[in-house]
Amino acid sequence: MRNFSKKLAFVLAAAMVFTAFAPAAKADAAEKEMAMNRATQTLYVNEGVNDKGAETLADGLYGNVQEYDFYVKNKPADYAKEYNFLWESDNEKVATVDQKGLTKAVAVGTATITCTITDKATDDEVAVAEAKVTVKANAADVVITNAEDYDTLPVPEDGVVDLNRAMYDENGTMTTKRGQVVTDYTRWIAEDADGKAVAATVVAIDQATGKFTFAADAPAGDYTLYCQTYQSEKYSQATATSDKVVVTVVETVKEIEIDQQTPTKFVIDLGAKVDKVGAVEVIKLIQTSKDVYEVPVTLKSATHKDDKITVELYSAVADKSNYLVKVEGYEDYTWTAYNGKPYEIILSGKADSVSPLVTAGSEQDIHVTILDANGVNVTNDTYKSKIVYNVKEYSADGSYYVTEAGKVYFLKEDLSAVVTAEYLSGDFDENGNPVGNVPAEMEFYSVAVEPVKIETITGTLYNTVKDKDTKGLTVPYGDTVRLDIKIKTSADKEAKAVVSGDEVNGGIISFETASPNVAAIDADRNLYLFKEGTATILVNWTTTDASGNVKTEPIAAIPVTITEARKLTSLTLSSATVTVGTVEGFDTENLTINAKDKYGDEVAVTKVEVTGVNALAKEVVAGVEEDDTKNLVLNGATLKGALKNGTTAVQLTFTVKVNDAMTTNLTVLVKAKGADGATQPGFAITDGKFENVERNVDSKNVKGVTITAFKMNNGIKVGYTEIAKAVKAEDATVGNYYVKIKKNNVDVTDNKSITVTGSTISIDFTATKTENTYNVVDYGLGAGTYVVELYKCTEQGGKKVLAKQNPTLSGTATKSGATYSSATRIAETAELKGGEVTLEDALLKCFTIKNTKGADAAAPFTVDMLGNADAGYVYVKSFTFYDDLGDGSYAAYNVPVNTSVKVAK
Repeated sequence: MRNFSKKLAFVLAAAMVFTAFAPAAKADAAEKEMAMNRATQTLYVNEGVNDKGAETLADGLYGNVQEYDFYVKNKPADYAKEYNFLWESDNEKVATVDQKGLTKAVAVGTATITCTITDKATDDEVAVAEAKVTVKANAADVVITNAEDYDTLPVPEDGVVDLNRAMYDENGTMTTKRGQVVTDYTRWIAEDADGKAVAATVVAIDQATGKFTFAADAPAGDYTLYCQTYQSEKYSQATATSDKVVVTVVETVKEIEIDQQTPTKFVIDLGAKVDKVGAVEVIKLIQTSKDVYEVPVTLKSATHKDDKITVELYSAVADKSNYLVKVEGYEDYTWTAYNGKPYEIILSGKADSVSPLVTAGSEQDIHVTILDANGVNVTNDTYKSKIVYNVKEYSADGSYYVTEAGKVYFLKEDLSAVVTAEYLSGDFDENGNPVGNVPAEMEFYSVAVEPVKIETITGTLYNTVKDKDTKGLTVPYGDTVRLDIKIKTSADKEAKAVVSGDEVNGGIISFETASPNVAAIDADRNLYLFKEGTATILVNWTTTDASGNVKTEPIAAIPVTITEARKLTSLTLSSATVTVGTVEGFDTENLTINAKDKYGDEVAVTKVEVTGVNALAKEVVAGVEEDDTKNLVLNGATLKGALKNGTTAVQLTFTVKVNDAMTTNLTVLVKAKGADGATQPGFAITDGKFENVERNVDSKNVKGVTITAFKMNNGIKVGYTEIAKAVKAEDATVGNYYVKIKKNNVDVTDNKSITVTGSTISIDFTATKTENTYNVVDYGLGAGTYVVELYKCTEQGGKKVLAKQNPTLSGTATKSGATYSSATRIAETAELKGGEVTLEDALLKCFTIKNTKGADAAAPFTVDMLGNADAGYVYVKSFTFYDDLGDGSYAAYNVPVNTSVKVAK
């Protein structure tokens, strides 16, 4: 009994010691809670490279980490005696973990590693530590998918090279989006001919889209463009490099053209619209036997608009003299000027058109049109009086003749004669030879009466296949078309449609083809197309005279061009990438097939064939089928079969073939809601846009944008994230989200035009007023580049920190461009009539100024000027107009003038 008592006492004592120890250990653990050494970790399933080589980094944060050793921190000293540690992975197809915390990557995806800590004595759960593991694959290859569009070609005229890229892992799985399947960072690069990086001021690169924009002054030469993938933006050593695209910038020479309007006015064509032009100079070139002298010409005005400069001189140019025209930034242009003297004479039997027909039985006027060397009509009585008329061959029987007064006579119909005319300048050279004479001739025909006084005759093709008017008289071979004809005679107020058999001016209309090997036409004007080419359709007019003689003659010839037959050349889907699956379930999605021919017209879809590209897509290809209207229907209930073994997302690729002619790719992302704890924040614009923040003239609308913060689960919106304006970290609440808004990199979060309520951010571009001569509008936040950033308050090392989150949103707000056009000078002198008109009003009448709606400026205005009426001249710097916005406020618009105006009282 004693021995038993001793043993029992020992056991009881030991129990007392354990009971006393356990609470102390737990208290120690509670003081510093046991937790995972890292909350998140990215692993890779294949080898890659980074700046530190292929070895796994000690801290496992970046690099080619294929496994990572998790451990529990803040453990008590004798934790092994007191606690059990159970390590588990919730997705062993993505990552596995052993009972020492060593985690290994298996496949692309996400997994949560947990360590459950229990008390050995009571089996009670003490703590659960967890970490989220994301497994990715380093890109094995990156390909520029449209390299053939640019390779070794000059940069397009718009200066933009827009490249697309696709990335592949080692299994050949393709993606075009960063962060899916392969490494989540790509970098587009531009190098010059020496392999050096090109400055952003020369080639601006949009890293998100692969768009390279070359500056207008980019040096000529070859540029190499390509793409690389990286594990992180912190590294400069790439995991994969694409083929290189070489584009060439060619040196362009800006040239001008001259169009002379009058002897004192000409127009400079700049070749393209420009905002501003430099100085304009006109220099007369005087050539002697030894030298060429340059004599500057004083300009009366030089007015620029869009792509033209209109120049006026004080005196007329010298005839057939050379002038040097200089525009800053353009090549010099040598221009041969003419002072409006006759250069060409056109004869006609009609005053309003060129016609060889004159009526028999009486003298008929010979109508003349006189053009100068620039094609300008300079017909006047002085020039006409210097024209002498004759015939090439005299009539032996007097059946026709021409008078000195410029009239022609035919005795009867169906006669012809060649009439000559010559302008006699009266000028002679030093040898006494006449100079400046202009000859002309025309063969005239006599008719009994003028057949049809046709002012216009037009033809329009009506395409019955497309059920619409066809632009121009061009039709693809194989189409069914009808030719609609309209004729306007001198008796008609407007053109009238005609058909075969209609009577026009006493004659009957009919149609025939002059190109029977190309096309034919029937009485209903239906065209029958035989081959490609140009068919001429004749509009005939048939008359019968008093003797019963029938005469048919063409009054118009209408060319119809028959082009290549239609074929499918453009195939797109209403969306090339579709997500199927929501929190509620898998709905049916519909896609529209857009098929067009080379002429931009829609092509009827008669056959659609869908095939799966990857293995899972082939299994569920029945989920993508055509409907009765030949559109695509995506059956979510079928496509969800691709989600196997608990996978929450899978990307499927299909090929869609239409009419056995063209194919396009369709990417379907099938998604299911993941674990409830795997939510991430996200941003989306729910109302408005970052654009045109300044009001237009006469507009009362205030621009703004509303942004909503969401909770996202596996890319699916599952709720809203409460946010607030950012505060100091020490004033923030752990676990809460905060937002910062920056304009042009300046924090404007506290601006009164920005409000944050619940999950909604509103940026309001509200106008305010400044008291002035007029209540001038101040546009508050106004135009600029805005970035919306999301932060979460976390605790690190015992301190609160605002940690920036992945979702950011940016946009550029621009001015609407409301303004007045430049002033056009219409008078040289401001007339003050006995004080009846103010000087300001008189000055305004010297200019034409249009507002943005094309109307003459009528708003209240002020004039910024130097001098006064007594000085005789006033220098007008600018006009400022104040447009009423309807609420008692005004928008000010300034129109620079910078010219002097003479003042007459």
